[in-house]
Amino acid sequence: SAKRAIAGADLASRIPSRRRGSAKPPARTASPRTCAKTAGTSRTATSGTCDEKIETRLNLEMANVPEIISIALKVRPAIVCIVPERRLEVTTEGGLDVVAAEKSLTETRKQMNDAGIEVSLFIAPDEKQIEASARTGSQFVELHTGQFAEEFQKADSGQRTAEAELQRLISGAKLAHVLGLKVNAGHGLNYENLPVLFAVPHLVELNIGHSIVSRAVMTGLEAAVKEMLTLIKDYRGT
Repeated sequence: SAKRAIAGADLASRIPSRRRGSAKPPARTASPRTCAKTAGTSRTATSGTCDEKIETRLNLEMANVPEIISIALKVRPAIVCIVPERRLEVTTEGGLDVVAAEKSLTETRKQMNDAGIEVSLFIAPDEKQIEASARTGSQFVELHTGQFAEEFQKADSGQRTAEAELQRLISGAKLAHVLGLKVNAGHGLNYENLPVLFAVPHLVELNIGHSIVSRAVMTGLEAAVKEMLTLIKDYRGT
């Protein structure tokens, strides 16, 4: 169900002044059946056997449907990001309506947390959605930056400014932080608009896929990732 190629750029390690110790995946006892383990920020996620292992922090993007919930509980990633999905879409096109689905999302959050999996909800930077996300007990919200990215592109061509969308993200991040949520961001982020986004406080992780993979076609994946990490190294979160 994971549709975006996600490259999580962990900002927490670059922001020593902020409380980011809680952003680490919760430790748990290894299970011989799934070969799941935790070692620092690394984790082994498996498909149910000991033959396939992922020795890293796995972030699974998923829909809130029984079939995918079952897969997540079996694979046991470090964190799941719950997104809305439509069968014909190429990538996630909007944020969750947490207000409307608060009860079912709360139930899924409990299932994931009971299995030692953190939960993030992919939402628009809307006050009501952020407040509902906090009520579900989720650990994270991922603020949808798609509208910001679109406005940035238009502003780059002189049509309008991205300031209004940037201010929505700033306000949303501040509110989420006050409510005890950790803040991720993603969708449409690239090498050009990312420095502008750094006006948004309290960011823990950025989920970036398309722009890194696109650049990797020309530069190679290692160089593309290093260039992105260079962009974020000076982020301070305030």
